[in-house]
Amino acid sequence: MCGRFALRNFYMDRVANEYPDVPPRRWDDEDRFHPRYNVAPQTQVLALMQQPNGQGQQEVVVQTMRWGLQARWCDPSSFSFKNPINARSDVVLQGTAPIWNTVRGIKHCIVICEGYYEWHKLNPRNRKPHYIKHPDDRLMLMAGFYEIVKTEPKPTYTCTILTTEANQQLAFLHDRMPVILNGAQAVKWLEAGDGKKWRPEVLEELSEPYDGNLICYEVPAEVGKVGNEDPSFVEPIKKRNNTLNAMLSKMAEKSNAETKPAVSTTKLREPIQVLSDSDEDVKPKLKGSSPASRATGSSPVLRHFKSSKSKPAKREAPSSPSKSTKREASPPVLVSSDSESDEEIVLLESPKRRKTRNTSHNPKRQI
Repeated sequence: MCGRFALRNFYMDRVANEYPDVPPRRWDDEDRFHPRYNVAPQTQVLALMQQPNGQGQQEVVVQTMRWGLQARWCDPSSFSFKNPINARSDVVLQGTAPIWNTVRGIKHCIVICEGYYEWHKLNPRNRKPHYIKHPDDRLMLMAGFYEIVKTEPKPTYTCTILTTEANQQLAFLHDRMPVILNGAQAVKWLEAGDGKKWRPEVLEELSEPYDGNLICYEVPAEVGKVGNEDPSFVEPIKKRNNTLNAMLSKMAEKSNAETKPAVSTTKLREPIQVLSDSDEDVKPKLKGSSPASRATGSSPVLRHFKSSKSKPAKREAPSSPSKSTKREASPPVLVSSDSESDEEIVLLESPKRRKTRNTSHNPKRQI
C-alpha cells in the first residue's frame, strides 16, 4: 500500500522533461497545493488527468486533488478521513465494490510524487519507515482514480492510488505497492479512462508488479507523525547519523579547546631570596655577644669591610669640650681591626666617664 509520500520540488516543465509522453498543458488549482516532504492522507496532492481542450480533443493537465476518494453519493459538505486512499487492483477488476465501479473506465488519473514511504514491521510495536524512489531521482507516476465533489465556490477533486502485489525487491517491507507507470504506460492508462468502454485488460497489464529497479532505505522515525516536516525525511538514516556524529564531534573539539589552559609565553623570573632577621643578624649586638662572634658572622656589613682592601681610619680620642658647650652622647661605633684575629673593637663611652674627664680640667681644682 501507499500511505505517505514526498513531493517537495515540482514544476510543470519537470514532468515534460522526465516524461515527454505526457507533457501537461496547464495547472489547475495551483494555489491549493503546498509542497511537502511528508504528504499525508486527506491533504492536497497533484495528479495528471485528461480534460477536453474545447476543440474536440483531450489534453493532459495537472490538477490539485484531495487525497482520499469521496463517492459521489456522499454529502459534499463534509469529507471523511475514512475516504479510501488506496484501491486494490484485484478488487477493481472483480467489480464487487460500487465505489470503484463508478470510476473505472471513466475517471483515471496519475498521482505524482518523488518517492513514497513504507513501514517495515519488525513486531507490533517496532516499525521502521523506509523511503522508495527511482535511482535517477525522477518523478514517480502512480495509477489512480478520481472523483469530483460539488462544493462551493468551485468543485473539489478527490483521488485514490491503485496498489498491486509487491515485487521481489520490496516484499520484505509490505505485501502491496503502488502501480508505478512509465511514460508509455501513463498514456495508456489515461486513454483507458475516456468513458467509452471499460477495458479491464489495460489494468491487468499495468497492475503487474514493477519490474524496474528502485532504491529503498531506512529514514527517520519522525516521518511517521503527520505534521512533521524536515528535509532529512528523504535522506538515509545512516547519512543523518554520520552528519549528527560529525556535528557532535566538532562541538566536543571546540569545547575542549575552550577549556584547555593557555600556555604562557612569558619567561618566569627566578625568585629573589630575602634574608630575614632570623637568618642573618644585620645589626651588631652590644650586649651578650663577643667581638669575635660578630666578626665571623654572616652580616652583610662585616662582609663589606672584609672584601674592601682599604682600611678604615681609627677614631681619635675626643677632645675636651668647652664649659658653655654640653657634649651630646655619642652612639657606639663599630670599628674594624687589622689584627690577625680580625676582631672588632667596640668603643663605648658612657656619660659618667665623660663627666669625669671634664672635671679633671676644672681651673678651680688646679688652684
